[in-house]
Formats: sequence, C-alpha cells, structure tokens
Amino acid sequence: RESQFKDIFNYVESKLIEGNGGCMYISGVPGTGKTATVREVRRKLESSHKYPEFVFIEVNGLKLSDPFQCYVQIHYELTGEKKSSYAAADALNDRFTDADGDQRFVILFVDELDLLRTRKQNILYHLFDWPTRRHSKLIVLAIANSMDLPEKLMINRVSSRLGLTRLSFHPYSYKELEAIVE
Repeated sequence: RESQFKDIFNYVESKLIEGNGGCMYISGVPGTGKTATVREVRRKLESSHKYPEFVFIEVNGLKLSDPFQCYVQIHYELTGEKKSSYAAADALNDRFTDADGDQRFVILFVDELDLLRTRKQNILYHLFDWPTRRHSKLIVLAIANSMDLPEKLMINRVSSRLGLTRLSFHPYSYKELEAIVE
C-alpha cells in the first residue's frame, strides 16, 4: 500500500503547507488496508515537526450510538467541552468558518463514513462542506466501502462543488498477498 500511503500523505502535507482545508474520500472493499494506511500517515505526520500545529481526530461510525454523536466527539476532542449534538454542530460550524478563531489545523479521520447517514444527510454534507469554507483549516480523510457514496447521498445537494479528492483501494493481488505473508 506504499502508493496509497504516498497519495494520502502528499495530499495532507500539501494542505498543511498551503494552509487550506480539503477532503479526501477513500474507498475500497473491507480488508484492503484503508484504515491502517491512514493511521500510518498520522504516525508519520506526528513524528515530523515541520508542519503547522494540527489536531488529529479519529471518528469511527461503528463506535457511535447515534450518527449525530460525531459532532459531540469532534467538538469534545477540540475543546474538552461536552455539548449536545446540535450545540456541538453549531460550534463546529462557527469554528470552521471563522477566520479569527482557533487557527490550528484539524485532520479529521472518519472511518465507516457510510454509518453516519441520516434522513437529511446533514452530517455528511457538513463533513464534505466545512473543508471548502474560505477560512477552514479542516482536512477530512473519509473512509467508506462504497465508491459512489458521496454522489448517492448528495443527490439533492450540489455534490460537484464539494471538490472531493478520491482514492480507491483495490483488493490485494496474489503477489501483494504473497509479499505480506512472507
């Protein structure tokens, strides 16, 4: 998975250096190393001290009792404050649109993104939209199994302007599996 590691690392590094937010959508069948690769990118970024200060937050859709709890978790990890999901969503919206607020980058790793679906798809819309805001310093790395999840879920919203960078993890080849086992 060296190629995918390099793609993810270079994407995040470029956003940190340029000072911009962004969203990378990572898809592939289960067991192809998506989560492990993103965690390795995190380790490398955290061990280097050449980037602007950032906070790395990992949210796993499987571990949330309710999709709206993702707002609560993200806000809590940024501030240490517990708020209701609605209050946390409002605070996060302010955080990612305010030029005068906290200037630290946030690298948000969302695993099992498809489990954050709701009737109105507000959560997914926020996660894809916040990085595009003018003063946002949010970099989202979103993982799901489905390649076309953003289009399926954003049918009523303008998915084209969300500007996702995409990366697909394909199943391991026989040679790759052989190298892993050795």
